[in-house]
Amino acid sequence: MRLRLYLPYISPGWGCFPSAFLTGHSGMNIISTDIQWALFVIGDMLSKNAWVGIAVIRQYYVDQYKEQQAADMAADTELGEASSPAAGGARLIKVRVRLTP
Repeated sequence: MRLRLYLPYISPGWGCFPSAFLTGHSGMNIISTDIQWALFVIGDMLSKNAWVGIAVIRQYYVDQYKEQQAADMAADTELGEASSPAAGGARLIKVRVRLTP
């Protein structure tokens, strides 16, 4: 799970930084300084926005999971109250079965 959250953070955005550094004036001097700074800006925007987008989606799924757990617990509580002997319902008991050859 951690790796799945980490890879989009480094791959699109953080991949721009080393490529801009290596091809810019600090490295092989293949691209101009303007293009290098543009790659830095693009990398910064992609890395931060991708991470925030993933965090929002993750939080949505966590909230959905918690709501489902709360609904299941409420349903179990209602089922337990309806089947209690005081309410006149049937009572569930645990039965152990031992099989002999």
